[in-house]
Amino acid sequence: MKRRKGRVDCIKVTMESVKNFAWNQMDAMWHDGSGLATVDMVKFEFNGYWVVNPWMDEKTEKSVNLYEYYGKQRTERFIEEVTEKIRELGDCDISRRE
Repeated sequence: MKRRKGRVDCIKVTMESVKNFAWNQMDAMWHDGSGLATVDMVKFEFNGYWVVNPWMDEKTEKSVNLYEYYGKQRTERFIEEVTEKIRELGDCDISRRE
């Protein structure tokens, strides 16, 4: 298997790291003045909105059960893409920004 530059082979990326990654993305989106914050983010479209944190509704107004709200297929795909992104960034134990 060929490794991509910068990729770190983590034995396990935890769900907590995936959740923290999503919260960090949402924080970056909120603080971006250009409107281009979501260009390179892991995201999916739902009801006309880009979702970068599936633990929140598409308007980022309330917490949701991501599997019930967005569905299993969409949620699993998001988790897989974030896991891959964490490995590419080499930060397998990502923490939430305060």
